[in-house]
Amino acid sequence: MRRCGKWSARVLVVIGMGIMGCNSGLVFTNDSITGPQVSVEPETEVSFGCVDPSGRTAFQEFTVTSTGDESVVLEEAIVEGQGNDCFRIDNTPAPVQLEHAEQAVIRVGFLPDATGNYRGTLKMVFNFGDGMEMDRQMTGVGCDDAHRVRGDGETGEDLGETGEG
Repeated sequence: MRRCGKWSARVLVVIGMGIMGCNSGLVFTNDSITGPQVSVEPETEVSFGCVDPSGRTAFQEFTVTSTGDESVVLEEAIVEGQGNDCFRIDNTPAPVQLEHAEQAVIRVGFLPDATGNYRGTLKMVFNFGDGMEMDRQMTGVGCDDAHRVRGDGETGEDLGETGEG
């Protein structure tokens, strides 16, 4: 599991720890680091699949977990970028304080306003460092009703007018 922390690259060079990129944060490869740390699942870009603009909203969940030995506050969760009016946060867990191993779930919906490709970014701001941010890229496709979404973000079979397969 990748962990993002509050240390700057300059401090890491001085104490000799290796780092790797973590979207907009830092990933530590040393498990002995203390302080507030978080992980966000899924760790990769999320696709909502093919969704009919006149159909149902497709949803995906992002799980934020406090992995450090100090509490962390998820101060804000917002959607940014092209198509951000088609992606929306369904629940608003922020601000929320998470103790070690506690989780918060951010549920994001996607309903395009027309056919085409959409991109958005889920931006999460935390209370450590200088307002540490983590981003997750999101994509979705507005398509005709012959390829309606099943509700799990995957392209489904034709559901017809009733919404049943």
